[in-house]
Amino acid sequence: MGSIIGEYMDTDLMDIGRRISIIDPETGITGETKPEDPIYRNVKCHIEFNSPDNPDPQSIDIMPKIISITIHCHIDIDLQNNDFIVAKKCDAKGEVLAVYKGIIGNPIMNQSRQSAILGISG
Repeated sequence: MGSIIGEYMDTDLMDIGRRISIIDPETGITGETKPEDPIYRNVKCHIEFNSPDNPDPQSIDIMPKIISITIHCHIDIDLQNNDFIVAKKCDAKGEVLAVYKGIIGNPIMNQSRQSAILGISG
């Protein structure tokens, strides 16, 4: 599941959670998994920061808040619209620097990569 681009660019990680309907075969009761419970953990990806919310140009001591990021990954990764993502921005040594959580939109695919915008929640 590797690619030349991924070997160099995919230095960040993400956990993917999804709401899945489950039917208990014994009782017939339908339930759902919580999207916060990952079905995939520590998937390699590349996190790209989009423009932050409107920063105040007059204040130098207030950091603008990032409201969305784009996640790029290999085309074989199972990303779907409305997945709950925990994106982990890592340094060159693989240490997690920051964590972003939210819901992604529909992934866009090309020949070897896919991208999805993550709306940051909280």
